[in-house]
Amino acid sequence: MALWPDSLPTYPDDGAYTELLPNSLLITPQDIGPPKVRRRGTGFPSIAKVSYTLTQAQVATFTSFFLDSVEGGSEFFRWPHPRLAYDVEARFSTIPTVSSAGYDLFVLSTELELESNEEATAGWFFVGWFTDWF
Repeated sequence: MALWPDSLPTYPDDGAYTELLPNSLLITPQDIGPPKVRRRGTGFPSIAKVSYTLTQAQVATFTSFFLDSVEGGSEFFRWPHPRLAYDVEARFSTIPTVSSAGYDLFVLSTELELESNEEATAGWFFVGWFTDWF
């Protein structure tokens, strides 16, 4: 699994981090009365909206990471979570945008899908390990 590059910032810009907690509700309309609401499960990802101010060299590092290490955003990687203060599994849920912020500075903005259920990821490891024996 790829790791967030060491040369990139570990914390998003001030005021440039928003986390949308998992939505695991299933709402079923009823013929009469209020809709039924229940929880579908616990293995739903959070979404983090982040922005980083990068130098031109850091943009080149990020571009290489995005295109090669995580194959255009299709693979999970270890990302330093700013609120939890430890690495979590993340995957790009939108294509990152890079915009100019002045001389040799650029703003990288994207959304990340965060795996919040460590038991679910451990279960996938077990399934993969188990099926390798057969």
